[in-house]
Amino acid sequence: MNTLHIPQKLIVSLSTLLLCACQTAPQFHPDAAPTHTPAAITSPMGQPASAPASDAQPSAQPQTSALAAIPPELLQATDLWGHLRRGFSVPVLDHELVSAHARRFAASGFMAARADRIRLYLPLIIEELEQRQMPLELALLPLVESALNPQARSPVGALGLWQFMAPTARRFELRTSRLVDDRKNLRQATRAAMDYLAKLNAQFDDWHLAMAAYNWGEGRVAKAVARQRALGLPSDFNALAAHMPAETRNYVPQIMALAHLVSRPDLANAHLPTMPDGNPLIEVTMTRDIDLSLVLRMADMSKRDFLMLNPAVQPPLVLAAATTRLLLPQDAGERLQRALAAHTGKTASWSVQKLQRTQHVEAIAARFGTSAQAVRTANDIPRGMKPMAGSTLLLPIAAPAGSKTNASLVASADLQTTPDIVKVYTRAKARETLADVAQRSKVAIHLLAQWNAIAIKRSHKRLATGKALALWVQRDRASDFLAALPVGRKASARARG
Repeated sequence: MNTLHIPQKLIVSLSTLLLCACQTAPQFHPDAAPTHTPAAITSPMGQPASAPASDAQPSAQPQTSALAAIPPELLQATDLWGHLRRGFSVPVLDHELVSAHARRFAASGFMAARADRIRLYLPLIIEELEQRQMPLELALLPLVESALNPQARSPVGALGLWQFMAPTARRFELRTSRLVDDRKNLRQATRAAMDYLAKLNAQFDDWHLAMAAYNWGEGRVAKAVARQRALGLPSDFNALAAHMPAETRNYVPQIMALAHLVSRPDLANAHLPTMPDGNPLIEVTMTRDIDLSLVLRMADMSKRDFLMLNPAVQPPLVLAAATTRLLLPQDAGERLQRALAAHTGKTASWSVQKLQRTQHVEAIAARFGTSAQAVRTANDIPRGMKPMAGSTLLLPIAAPAGSKTNASLVASADLQTTPDIVKVYTRAKARETLADVAQRSKVAIHLLAQWNAIAIKRSHKRLATGKALALWVQRDRASDFLAALPVGRKASARARG
């Protein structure tokens, strides 16, 4: 067990955390900035600031240090907020949207509403940033990205605290197979996000532009910078903002607005929840696969609480190769460590299996002595579909004691499905046409005609009463039809290709 810095008293209430689990990232109204900014919050730190001049570029005013206007008593505070303030180093952003968002965040109690997530997740992020000597303002970025919700999923498929799209995740060595998605792993996703942000800052030499590129894409920001420089114009965030989409134009000011609230809550009339410093969690290293139900018993935790801290775990099995280290409250982690050390038998009643041939779920379930619903649920297989050969499934086969699934199999695991349909037959009723049979059988008329070698133009002609017709339906509907050709009758059905 790798122990992180732990406070004397563990104050986190996971049950309270769960009440916040459905909150989403902050919303903004594009271009909602006021026409003027009140003097009380003229800039994020209470004084004007702007970007420095770069070589061969039009001159700009000197940037203001992020620490310059923070009162000593706030800088020296021993809580998490003081810790953050002392690590702030991104120059303030003198943009009217910063003030607008700061007022909105303060009025809505944005920080207080996410206090439990901040308590759990921000220390992990701060540790990673400090190890890399990166600005601690970046710890606030996922509050804008996902409201610090590790289960957050955007409409376009971005996932996790840091809202990685799958291609970008793989670019930064995050696994995205069906058995592991590191975008939801708090440690791995934070490491990848820091890699990406460090790369962007090295590219633009400007943290505001690095944050903009994280949202808008580095290629788009690079083109915008090149266009400004070709015209002999400034290329800082303020100069580019008018050319950005509304989301990005608001994105960077939102992050800097949160930094403003942390730095000078008094100027924004903001309330920061009580937040002790230090990491409330410890890490337990996993060396073998283990049923999630057994982990929960050993750690004496609820499933919901456990998955809030380890959202990358996919029930019913904790795969050691997928989640190498579990994050747990100190007492639960110590209980789990002791129980694992004392346990000598098998720990996993489920294991990973690769299908050698395409089979329907009912056949797979019968083979392994379980229910079709259990197989579908564990593998997220939709009704009416069946897994194809080569697919990787979680099945109720006990793994040898102390074993763990091969890491390469976990990283490459895939699930391909195909419609689970079977060939059945029906008889035409008196005065029925092909169109009538298609409607009654809930199949497409052109397919029914194809399956029975009947010209589609004859679909509205009456069929002979009792005529046998072949059709393909989902397996769970097969009992509504004849399983085979009626004795003594032939149907002119083609084999389905």
